[in-house]
Amino acid sequence: MRVLILGCSSIASRRVIPALKSIPCIDGIDIASRHKSDAAPNLISQDGTVYDSIDVALAESAAEIVYVSLENSAHTDAIKAALETGRHVIADKPATLNLKDAERLVTLAESKNVIFAEATVFLDHPRIADLSAIPRGPNQPYRIHACFSFPPLPKDNFRYDPNGGGAINDLGPYAAATCRYFFKIDPLEMTCYALSHSDDKKVETAFSVTAVYAGGGIFSGTFGFDTEYQNWIQGTGHGLAIKLDRVFTPPPDMALEIGIRRNNAFETITSSPGDCFTAMINRVLNGIETNASAEFHSALLQDARFCDGLRSHIKESV
Repeated sequence: MRVLILGCSSIASRRVIPALKSIPCIDGIDIASRHKSDAAPNLISQDGTVYDSIDVALAESAAEIVYVSLENSAHTDAIKAALETGRHVIADKPATLNLKDAERLVTLAESKNVIFAEATVFLDHPRIADLSAIPRGPNQPYRIHACFSFPPLPKDNFRYDPNGGGAINDLGPYAAATCRYFFKIDPLEMTCYALSHSDDKKVETAFSVTAVYAGGGIFSGTFGFDTEYQNWIQGTGHGLAIKLDRVFTPPPDMALEIGIRRNNAFETITSSPGDCFTAMINRVLNGIETNASAEFHSALLQDARFCDGLRSHIKESV
C-alpha cells in the first residue's frame, strides 16, 4: 500500500510520516509540497517521490491513499481532487470548514466506493479503549466537561489567518469528537460564545460551548489559544466520575492514567502507551480491507454538524 501526502505540515512531519513508516503494509510514501527541500528529508529510508505540484502528484503517484495536510482553507479542493481519482482520503482536522462541503465530499467518496476520514485521532489512543471498557450502567447520562487551551502563538501562525483559522475551526473538532464519543447522537440545543479574539479582531481565539443531550446529558467546554496550558476531560454520572489529562494530544510514548471515582472511592487505571496516528491509520486500512466506509463517513458528518452548530450559534461575550 502506498500513501501520497499533500502538504508537508508540522504534524505531517512529526506524527503522520513516522506513523506511516511504522506500518508494515505501507511500502512507499510520496509527498506533494511547494517546498520540496523541506519534504525530501522525511522520505529517508522510504521508497518515495517528492512532487512540487498537487496536480502532478495526483496524476503520477501510484498511491492508493491520499493524506491531506495542507492549510485549512485548501482542504476542500484537495480532498475533492483526490477523491475524484478514486483514492481513499484521510484529512487533518478540520477536514472541511462547513457541513455543506463535508456532505458533498462524503457523497463523492461514496460514489467512488472509497473512504473519506477525518484525522481527529485522540479517540484512537489505547486509553479511550480502556475508558470504554469501564462499566457505566444502562442509559447512564453523562455530564461532561472539557478544556483544551494553550498559550498564544506567534502572530504568523495559521490559526490567526481569517481564511480557515480561528479557534472553532482548529479546536471545534475536539469538542465535536468528545460529544460523539460520549453521547453518540446530535445535541438538542447548543450555545457558543467567543471569549477572545486576535489583535486584529479577525478570528476568535477562544470559545465556550454548552450542548444539551436527550436523557439528561450535557457537555460544557472551553477551547482556545489564549491561556495557560489545559488539556483534560472530566465526566460525572450515577456512581461514577472520570478524569483524563493530556487527552486531546496524548504523547505516543507515555503511559497515561484514567482517574476513576466510584461511590466516593478513588482509583486509577494506567493505559499502555500508544501512537494514536498509527492506530487511526491502521483503522482506515482495516476499513479499506473490509469495505467499511460507513463508520468514517458517519463520524465525519456528525462532527461537521456539531462544528457548524458552533459557527451558527456563536455570540460575543465581550
